[in-house]
Amino acid sequence: MGNQDFQTFKIYTRVAEEIQSSSLIAAYYLKTFTLNKAVEYLKSERSQGRDVSDRTQEVKDWLQQLEKLRGLVEMELHNKERCKEQYQSFTFTLFHQSDQEYLKGNYSRKLAKDFLYVSVLFDAWELVGVQSDHIRNKSTFIIIHYL
Repeated sequence: MGNQDFQTFKIYTRVAEEIQSSSLIAAYYLKTFTLNKAVEYLKSERSQGRDVSDRTQEVKDWLQQLEKLRGLVEMELHNKERCKEQYQSFTFTLFHQSDQEYLKGNYSRKLAKDFLYVSVLFDAWELVGVQSDHIRNKSTFIIIHYL
């Protein structure tokens, strides 16, 4: 199970890197979410006596990447409400565009990738506010029906 969790962190990190050119704020919050979860994972694995030295280095690399990204968005981070709006807007826009393509029958790898991105962004939603039942239901719906 632990290895599967770490693979998920790698996917989330890759998604954050790929959306960075579209939304620095969304990428920053997704990387922060992923890093927090990865640190929790490492602590848990260490407490169970497992060797996680290779994964520890990877998490350190992610932290360096996050610090670089923080330098790019530092001024924006002071306005948490604006960051929340940007994150939510980016997520909903991507979901809406993907849903429209799906409803038109335009199935493609890009569409599948975009739905993956949306589900990952919904998963990290808690960093910009409490995840409502509405958001939790949309995220679950995406995962069940599109992935």
